[in-house]
This record gives sequence, C-alpha cells and structure tokens, in this order.
Amino acid sequence: MTINSEHPLTFYSQMWCPKSQSILLALEASGLPHTTVNLAVDDKNHVCNDNEKSQPALVQNGNISKQNYKEAVQFLHGLDGANANQDVAKKTKQDRILDHFFEHILPYFEKSVVLDSPREGLDLFIEASSFLENELVTAGGSYFGGREPSFADYGLFPYFDKVGKWFQDFDDYECPRIKSWIRVMRQHPLVVKVLKDTHTNDHLARYTEDVVNRKS
Repeated sequence: MTINSEHPLTFYSQMWCPKSQSILLALEASGLPHTTVNLAVDDKNHVCNDNEKSQPALVQNGNISKQNYKEAVQFLHGLDGANANQDVAKKTKQDRILDHFFEHILPYFEKSVVLDSPREGLDLFIEASSFLENELVTAGGSYFGGREPSFADYGLFPYFDKVGKWFQDFDDYECPRIKSWIRVMRQHPLVVKVLKDTHTNDHLARYTEDVVNRKS
C-alpha cells in the first residue's frame, strides 16, 4: 500500500455511502492530518487491497484499518488527546445514542432504501426515531452534543440527510426536532465542507438517481 508520508492517516471512502460520510465528518472534526482516497475512481497514486476496495476503511501507516464508525471514532480519539479527555458522562450519552441508532433505527433505514418495502420501512424508521426526538429535548442545544455537534451528530446525520432524497420525506407533523436538527446540521460549516464538495455531490446525485429508478 502506498501511503502519503505527510499524512500517514488515510481514509478510503465511498463518496455515496452514509457510513463513509460519517467517518469522514468525524475525521475532519478531529483536525488530524489525513489523506482521503475515493474508491469510486481509479487513483494510480494509491493502492489498496481488495477488502479495502469493497468498503470504507480508515488506515494508519498501512496496517491499521477501522471500518466500523464507533471503532473509527475511538481510534481517532486515541490519536487526538483533546477528544480522548472529554467528559465521561457526555461520552457515555453519545455512545448510547449511537448504539441505539445502529441497533434499532438503521435496520429500518436500510429497509426503506435497499429492500422492497419502502413505506413500511419509513413508518418503522419514524417510529424508532422517537428515541432520538426525546434525546434532543434534553440535549441542551441544537445538537445531540448540545451547543456543538458531537461524534453522535456526525454518525447519525449522513443517514438522516437522505430522508426525502433516497426515500419519502417526513410528513409535516413527524419528528419536528429531528427535522430542525437536520436543517441545522446541513448548514454547519464542517458539514458543508465535507458533504457539499463537487466529487461528493456528483457521487450522491448518481446514487440517488439509481435508488429512485429502482423504486419506480
């Protein structure tokens, strides 16, 4: 594997993939120097093995790979002393939010997007998201992290950002706090920087078109 000597931390990303976007947001938020490689294009300056080509991977010096979002965040916090020393209670809360999302909400997101029951998946997705509505009530700010986004915000947002794009939007009366959070996150400078660059937009547009066509 060829690694940029100036940035030994390399993220192999699928631009359209919410998991990729989550890890990339957390990586950018950490402020750690890194190189990002788009696996959807043939980059002759970077070589990765078949496993890394198949899914997002966070690699350090060619021999450490983190493909799960929570593992990636823990890995980044281990490299970034400021984040590693964050308040234990806040970290526990963010972990709980992420665990609940990945176990109880993400399956319905996938049911809405990937499988053949989009309406049923959306109904269950909305119902399961009531947990997050309640978490936002006590967050102490516009984000799950309070007044600033946390690693839970970065982990959840790329999925909720697809509501109304990859499948039907929320109705007016559904999930008001989550909809407000989505609007605020979309305007956050780091999100704008990471998810609204030309390459990411191109890949998302093509993938969104494919999702819509498969459902028509």
